[in-house]
Amino acid sequence: MTEIIQYTNDYLFMISDYGSPDRHKHLTAHLVCALSGSLRCFIGTDTVECDGILLYPDIEHDIQATGRMLVFLFANTSKITDLMVEKYLSDKDYAIIPEAALGRIKAEYLRGTEHLDERILKDLSLYTTERAQFDDRVAEAIEELESAETVSGDMIARLSRQVCLSQSRLSHLFKKDIGISLNRYLSFMKMKKAYEYVRKGETLTSAAFHAGFDSSSHMAAACKRMFGISLSAFMKSQER
Repeated sequence: MTEIIQYTNDYLFMISDYGSPDRHKHLTAHLVCALSGSLRCFIGTDTVECDGILLYPDIEHDIQATGRMLVFLFANTSKITDLMVEKYLSDKDYAIIPEAALGRIKAEYLRGTEHLDERILKDLSLYTTERAQFDDRVAEAIEELESAETVSGDMIARLSRQVCLSQSRLSHLFKKDIGISLNRYLSFMKMKKAYEYVRKGETLTSAAFHAGFDSSSHMAAACKRMFGISLSAFMKSQER
């Protein structure tokens, strides 16, 4: 079962026991902490056994768990990713979470899920409400995208007109500042909007179209590609 605790513009935080997903990449930085048992992580050509790990964005991996996990996905638009690189990753693809920090994280989990995301991030010295600093036109495009009801097929053209840049120039600046392509970020935002529409009571099909997907199957494929888990597992917590 997957329980989504928080899905903000800066990160997705969930508690999951979805087992071993297919080998995949995330367009975001990644934090995984075992609540029970341990993790066996296949990262690039490395195999790592630990109870908690931090991953740099876009690193191919497969994490096998023997119990429940706390999982964070941090969007590149958040200052959290910068802090994570500064404090833990430096020039590395991944870092094992220190044992003392893992103990505090597990203790916070036992206190309950209210504000659990903030409490964990504070324990790791990663908590911040700041957004990363970008070119003003990139920042304006992000703000427009976050406020949009639908991520339509002509969204890049709309954003380009909004910030008075050509589509190619906006895409170039976005990749330079954010570290991922504009198209990939659009997919991330579409999934977030679809999740929010399901949370408000829409069916998967209605939420998919409302968010900007061509179909619910298109949304399912995007979910599997981005998060390594099925759409049904991803949306399961909304049935509560």
